[in-house]
Amino acid sequence: MQNFVVSSFDGSKDSSNSPELFVLCACYINGYGCRSNVIEALSKLQQAADLVHHPSRAFLHRIWAACQPQEDNPGKKYLEDYAKAGSRPALEELRKVGSKHKLDGIER
Repeated sequence: MQNFVVSSFDGSKDSSNSPELFVLCACYINGYGCRSNVIEALSKLQQAADLVHHPSRAFLHRIWAACQPQEDNPGKKYLEDYAKAGSRPALEELRKVGSKHKLDGIER
């Protein structure tokens, strides 16, 4: 089943289907139906986030930090929006990454 999902979604000509990209990210990270490939997984996740897939945006920073902690994290740009919308996990992540200027006006 996992092989079918990966081959169906990854072979798709439509690379703008953000839920499919999100599922492919999980498959590539965990090696479900394919060889584990963290770089490809993060690429799929970032594509989905850029297509305004909210679950991808919500998880991008944390997944990227776990997989590529030494790299510049593209998920930082979404943390402020989620913190302003009331997300406590996003607010905590902003505190961890030391974005004091982004915390101004968010913390209550």
